[in-house]
This record gives sequence, structure tokens and C-alpha cells, in this order.
Amino acid sequence: MKLTRINKIKKLKSVIVIFQLAHPIYEIQNFFVDLQQNNLSPILLAFTDISRNEIIYSLTSHPDTEFINKLKSFFTNSLKNRFQCHFNYIGENDRIENIMTQRVKKLEKNEYLNDVLRGVTKEEFFYYKKRTKLNLNDSGYFLYLYNLMDIEYTDHDLNKNIYYLVGEKLIKECQEVLNLFNGGEVFYINPTLLCIIINDTPSKSRATYQQTLQSLTKKLNEITKCKFALRYKSNYIIYDFAILDEFSFLFLRNIA
Repeated sequence: MKLTRINKIKKLKSVIVIFQLAHPIYEIQNFFVDLQQNNLSPILLAFTDISRNEIIYSLTSHPDTEFINKLKSFFTNSLKNRFQCHFNYIGENDRIENIMTQRVKKLEKNEYLNDVLRGVTKEEFFYYKKRTKLNLNDSGYFLYLYNLMDIEYTDHDLNKNIYYLVGEKLIKECQEVLNLFNGGEVFYINPTLLCIIINDTPSKSRATYQQTLQSLTKKLNEITKCKFALRYKSNYIIYDFAILDEFSFLFLRNIA
């Protein structure tokens, strides 16, 4: 009988688990859930390719820095003939400026998008849109909420950077779906709640319109299959001077 990955970890009493972030990313999220449900807490090293010859990786936080440095050295040296490996952690002196610059830009954009959810004027919206090149129409949206639930993050202090990598990959997969249609934006409202603002897709044919929305939602559902996750899609939302206001936020709590 073929052993599952969790059974293999148990049988081998694995102290370290190295794995690649691959599509679809929900399988990695389910792996995190399986680890926690089985009370397993090995050191995790997650990596993903960012170009033909570059790899970025993250590692579980650990008090034994000497051991962690040996693991990092083993991983990078094993691949040095084919790949240049980058450790995705802001404490790395040679890359701190690049990593922090990228994160600050994303944090700025996320804050703008969260402000849009809270309610903005027309002038504020167009300022945010120009400032960070938001892929949003001037009006007409659907909202798709993806609730990861707290089970994902009980060990957030140890695996913060790994969850960050996985979260970025989830955003990328969802954004690729939106780009196949009429665009939109994907961002985190908080560490367990992903929000997708979907630009409306105008169509003269009602049947074509419904088919397009169903196809888009189906593709998003195929990406967000994480165990214990909840997914919701709102009704059509349109405002002249703000995307959302207090009424809309109350409405969001009851979307089906």
C-alpha cells in the first residue's frame, strides 16, 4: 500500500521536510493542515523557482542557528551547479534592501485596497488606482472571499516566511484567473481572509454573461480547495463615488 506523505513523515520520524511549492498551491495548504492535525512539527524548508536558474526558499524559525545555517548551506550547495538560491528572510544582509522594498510596496498596495473596502471617495479611488496601478474598473464588481480559517496559522511565529511564500503564490494563481477575464485585484484583508475584487464583464447576451461568471468562479474554486476553507461570492456591486461603504460591509457578512 502506498504511504501518504504524512505516514512517510511518521514512519521515518522526519526531523526536516523539504518540499517545492508547485501548482496548485492548495495542496501545500492542505499539507500544513495535515501536519497540525497529526501533531507533527518538523523543520520545514519550502522552495520555489523564480527563474530558470534561481530558487527562493524559506525555512522554519529555530533557536539553533548553527543547525539552521548547516541546513541552508547543504541546500544551496546541493543545487549550486544549476541554481542560485536565495533565502527569503529580511535578516539576510545581501538582500534585505530588495526584499524589504518589495514587501513595502505590497503592503502599501494592500492598505490602499483595504481602504477601498472600507469606503473611499471618487478622488481617493483614482489616486490609489494611479499610485499602484490598480487593475480595477471605475465601477461594477463582484467580491470573492476566501476564508483560510485560523487552523492554518497556529504556528505562524515559526513559519511566517513559509506562509508568506505560499500566500504570494495563491495570490498569483488567483490573479492569473482574473487576467483571463476582465481583471481585478487579489489581496489579504488579514492573514486568514483573502479578498478578490472581480471586475464586471459586460456582455449583451445574458446567457454569455452568466456562463462567463460561472466559468470564472469555477476556476477560482479549483485554486482555493484548502481543507476547512470557506468561499463566498457576492452579488453585483456598483457605486458612483465609492466601491464599498458601511452598508456594503454589512452586506458582505451575509453574502451567499
